[in-house]
Amino acid sequence: MKRFLMMTALALVALPALAADDPFAKKPADWTLEDVKAVLNKENAWVKTSEVFSRDLLATEEKSQKTVSNDRESAFIRWYSAGIIRQAVVRAAKLAGGLADQQAAEMTKPIDRFYVIEVSASKLTVADAIGFDEMEKNVTLESDDGSKFALVNVVRPKQTGAPEILFFFDRGKGIPESAKKATFRWQLGDTKIEGPFDLAKMVVDGKRDLDGDTAPLTAEEKRRRAIQAAALTDADLLLKRAVEDLSVEKSPSPARPWKIVIFYNANRAADQGTDLVALALTHKEQLARDVGKWSSANKDSVYALVFADRSAGKVTDFVTGQDAEALAKKQGEAARKFFESKLQKVKEKS
Repeated sequence: MKRFLMMTALALVALPALAADDPFAKKPADWTLEDVKAVLNKENAWVKTSEVFSRDLLATEEKSQKTVSNDRESAFIRWYSAGIIRQAVVRAAKLAGGLADQQAAEMTKPIDRFYVIEVSASKLTVADAIGFDEMEKNVTLESDDGSKFALVNVVRPKQTGAPEILFFFDRGKGIPESAKKATFRWQLGDTKIEGPFDLAKMVVDGKRDLDGDTAPLTAEEKRRRAIQAAALTDADLLLKRAVEDLSVEKSPSPARPWKIVIFYNANRAADQGTDLVALALTHKEQLARDVGKWSSANKDSVYALVFADRSAGKVTDFVTGQDAEALAKKQGEAARKFFESKLQKVKEKS
C-alpha cells in the first residue's frame, strides 16, 4: 500500500492539460510535462470525467459554515492501477526532480491484488467524513460480464495530502478477457460519479493494461503470487483489508530457502469495539495454516512466516515454517492451542 500514498506528483498536473502531441504514441520516458498533463487530466481510455455538484465535494461541517453554491465541476476518475497512469505520475515527479529510481520502481510495480480507481476534484473533504461501511454501499466496480469486485480499502485525502481518494477493489480472478466494459460508480450526495471504461482501448503494447502487468513474470514474482494466492484466496474481506502486502525473501537456511513476510495491521479491518488481539490471532492462525499448506504441497520449504506492521515500522511476531506445516494438519481448538504456543514474539529471538 505504501506506494499508493506517494501521490505528490499529482500536484504537478492539477492544471488543465496543454496542447501536446499524442503522448500515447511515445514512451513514458520521453513524455514532457504537457504530455503527462494530457495523460492524467484529459479524457482517454484510462481517464474519465464526471460532473458533480461542488457542494457534494465538501464535508458536512464545511457546508454548515458557508453558503455552498450549486455549481457543477468535473471530477476525474482514473484507473490508477494501470501501469500507464502510474508511469505518468512517476514521470511528472521525475521531471520535477523529486523521485529516486528506487521509489519510481516501487510505484510502478504491477498490482496483482487490486484494481485501484482514483477520484480527484478541486475539493474532496467529504471523503474524509464518510465511513467505510457507507463507502461499501455507494461505491462499486463491475464489468459487463456480471463480475463485481468487492471494495477492500480506501485511501482518503487526509492520507494522500491532496483532494483525491483511492479505492482498492479485490480483483480476485480478474476481469475476463471476454468483458468489453467496466464501470466505476460512486453515489455522492445528489450526484453520481461514474466512469465507464472501454476495456478494448485500455491496451499497451498489445496487452490490456489494468494493473501494469504487461511483461513476463519472473520466477520470484510467480512464487510470491502463488504464496499470496494460497494465503488470501479463501480469506474473508476483513482479513484482506488487514493484509497490506506479502513479500518473499531469501532465508539463511539452504534447507528452508524462503522467509515469508506478511504486512498485517488489524486496525485496518476492525470496527469500533473489536477485540484486536483476538482478531489478529485468528487472522494470523489462518495465514500460517494456508502458508503451511502451500509449503507442504509444493515441497518448497519456508524458513519462517513473519508478521510485520508497516505503520508501526516493526516486525511483531513469527512462526517457523515447520510449525506452519504442522498447524496445517490440525483443526479446531487443537489448532488454536498449537498456534498460540508456537507464535513467537520477535524480542524472544534474534
